[in-house]
Amino acid sequence: MAEMTYDPHNPPRGEARPRRVAFFALEGVQSLDVTGPMEAFAVSTRFGAAYDLVLCSEDGSSIGTHAGLSLGPAVPLASLSEPIDTLVICGGSEAAMLAARDAGTTLDVVRVQASRARRVVSICTGAFVLAAAGLLDGRRAATHWNAADRFRALFPQVDLDADAIYVSDPPFYSSAGVTAGIDLSLALIEEDHGARIALSVARELVLFLRRPGG
Repeated sequence: MAEMTYDPHNPPRGEARPRRVAFFALEGVQSLDVTGPMEAFAVSTRFGAAYDLVLCSEDGSSIGTHAGLSLGPAVPLASLSEPIDTLVICGGSEAAMLAARDAGTTLDVVRVQASRARRVVSICTGAFVLAAAGLLDGRRAATHWNAADRFRALFPQVDLDADAIYVSDPPFYSSAGVTAGIDLSLALIEEDHGARIALSVARELVLFLRRPGG
């Protein structure tokens, strides 16, 4: 991945400490589910936001995407010891998520790191990971519309909104597929740093700040 130009040791506008945003993905993830939200947060630092971004995988290996790209370098999710402001779960292939569920160790790590984060976010099929970890029980959530029936069958205890671009049920936030992860990221940036910075990011990425419709 391209090196971020933002220096976490020299945050803009006198902010004492940047907010750490950890992105976690499994093999077979759609590349935009990771890179779209990461770009939104990275671009926001040009306009005065303060974020420290880190890419995580299960064991620190690079992440193979659905498109054949390899995302890295990455660190093991379990290795994060500094405070996490926002934990973003980006999903993966169905096979990778089923393997993570059956092994159990990955879900244990997700539970631990989620308990340490101020807020927890899922992008697209990342909602399957959070639901498998039991973190969405009794909560509202969103995921990709094409995976909605599968999700409901596996996790009837979650109130899934298959028509939503994203759902806010603090401290959990979830989005539908692919570009909807950028919509949610813009909303989180606005929540952290205000509408001016979020609008600047949307303009830079040539996006709606708030996309109409569902």
